Amino acid sequence: MSNFSLMSIFHRFIVSLLLIFGSLTLQGGCSSGDGQLSHRDSVFIKSEAELADLKSKANAGNGDAAWAVFEHYALGMRDQATAEKWLKMADQLGNEKARKYIELLLIKTHHQPIR
Repeated sequence: MSNFSLMSIFHRFIVSLLLIFGSLTLQGGCSSGDGQLSHRDSVFIKSEAELADLKSKANAGNGDAAWAVFEHYALGMRDQATAEKWLKMADQLGNEKARKYIELLLIKTHHQPIR
């Protein structure tokens, strides 16, 4: 059994994903259509109202909403500790993206399931 924590594994995987997404955007931003540049990860950031609505739906059992909250924290806000909670919830609620994401994370790090 390795002594890597789930958080360490999760952090490495997120960094890998961010590097992949970052390489797709060469100038570090994209046009919002009105000529202004926005951060490439801003598409994952939800408004306070939208985030509150998604959290409410997730807490009521909606796995897709839990996944959207995970994306907000992991890719938009880069708050891995909070993101992990929502990833686990999305998986427990049967969200297929969360399940695949965790499987990829485990394959990449050669660890046993965390569920």
